[in-house]
Amino acid sequence: MLIQFAGILKAVQITVVSALVSFSFSVHSAPQDVVFGTYVTSVYNVDSDRSVFSADVWVWSKSKLPFKYNIKENLDISYLSSQYRFLSSGYLSEVLPEKKFYSMQKIQGTFLHDFDLAKFPFDRQKLKIYFEDSSMNLSELQFSPDRASNYDPELEIDGWRIINVTSNIDSKKYKTDFGVSTNPIDKEYSRISLEITIKRDSPLIFFKITLGLFAAVLVAMFSTFMNTESDDLYSARLGLLGATLLAVVVNQQFADSKVGQTTTVTLIDTLHMLGFTIVFLLFIASIFSRKLHLSPILGLRPVVFDRALFGVSLNIFSLLSLFLIWSAVIS
Repeated sequence: MLIQFAGILKAVQITVVSALVSFSFSVHSAPQDVVFGTYVTSVYNVDSDRSVFSADVWVWSKSKLPFKYNIKENLDISYLSSQYRFLSSGYLSEVLPEKKFYSMQKIQGTFLHDFDLAKFPFDRQKLKIYFEDSSMNLSELQFSPDRASNYDPELEIDGWRIINVTSNIDSKKYKTDFGVSTNPIDKEYSRISLEITIKRDSPLIFFKITLGLFAAVLVAMFSTFMNTESDDLYSARLGLLGATLLAVVVNQQFADSKVGQTTTVTLIDTLHMLGFTIVFLLFIASIFSRKLHLSPILGLRPVVFDRALFGVSLNIFSLLSLFLIWSAVIS
């Protein structure tokens, strides 16, 4: 009986010890939760040519004691441009009444951004700033966005309008062991993604860039009223169409100077290609119209052909242009 009791007691001891070890391990392995907040006070130097933008942001963190997360020492900020100076100021740390360690500082920097100009000048951009810990991975530290995150309601950006500013939880996986063979090659780190969504706020720039294009194409269309039966008018018509082709090319160069350096085919590029194609086809059609005067085909007169040519070219260019512009606006 005594032996059985000792066996039961030993089994209970083993179970309790195992439970305590398991609990201790689970507590130790649980990632530290850090509440992270942002307040954007300024956005400026939004430059698509250099693929950068600048911003001033207050950032803060709150962590449960005894863990003390220090922004100044632990925070890493991604996609900072090395060509511009980065500043941090106004550092503050204290213990809050709810037994949490609080740290805050202001950062001023220039960040890299891949501008999508396909819909220029009706484009929207999502400017992003990423914050993550410099040493602790996802199993050790987990960020969560602070509901108090916001931006200055008086914030204005020249040429742009702010649509929204949000802070979202994110993660980043690095496919390397950073030279330490004992580390896994796919470490994942928690991070906060600050997204500043802006929309270009200069509607008149579209008409400024495309006015020369539309004028050149319209003049080319009206050249169809120059009768190819007259030698002088035919020569003048070809000369006019050649001049409008040159005008479209020159206006494209002017538009490129406004858009900036980009390998993306923008809305403006597409409209110029459409305009160039229409004018070039009108040039070929004028030669065909002259041929009808010299050698009629099925009794088709050059005047009738030219009037039909005007209507078809006007409708095709107008409908395609409106479709492209509307698609860019609503996308």
